[in-house]
Amino acid sequence: RLTIEIAPKDVAVLQRYFWNGWGGGELMERESVPAVVRDGEVTYTNVAIHLKGSAGSFQPFDSAKPAFTLNFSKNAPGQRFRGEHAKISLNNSVQDESYLSEQVCRELFLEAGVPVPRASHATVIVNGRDLGFYVLVEGWSKTFLKRHFKNDDGTFYEGGFLQDIDGPNTEAKSGKNQNLQQDARENIRKELAGSHGAGFKNKGRLCKLANDRSVRQNTQSRACTRNLSDVLT
Repeated sequence: RLTIEIAPKDVAVLQRYFWNGWGGGELMERESVPAVVRDGEVTYTNVAIHLKGSAGSFQPFDSAKPAFTLNFSKNAPGQRFRGEHAKISLNNSVQDESYLSEQVCRELFLEAGVPVPRASHATVIVNGRDLGFYVLVEGWSKTFLKRHFKNDDGTFYEGGFLQDIDGPNTEAKSGKNQNLQQDARENIRKELAGSHGAGFKNKGRLCKLANDRSVRQNTQSRACTRNLSDVLT
């Protein structure tokens, strides 16, 4: 059980946010506010929390089931949830009444060799309000990258809503090179040079390279839906 406490002035900030992704314009910024999070006898302070969700899953703060992202290290460097996770999400599962789809599907992907964050469950109380059962999901972070990739210093991207990886709302979450096309282009050319000009005979391997080194995002396979020649032009 996670107990979250948010000051009244910060609750007001969360109450102002709403998801406006259907219009195609600029998305409203998801402001984070500080919170105190208690996990049993362990207390985490200065945790950055914001509302999460988009079409179908977004619920306002005062609704029966708001979803949250909690960043434990943003305002307190080195702080980790249960000693491991800098970031977790509390998904409301309003589109899955079983609360099992995320956990089962993620386990299937892992068995198939596709890197995905882990999922579990938690009950959540916010400012004394019992919000009930949630899907607790590991955040996309260095911890996740280190567990699945030999090299975790590439640029980590998150794709925008209903768009490919080169869309206008793709966001660089970490890494030195935050230009998506340039990053992918450089890594693919390095691979080609190492293959002595072998060309695109092994497109699948190059596509995996783009995933591993530069185009890590919520749906790993999206990097493979684009023709590599488009990336290089």
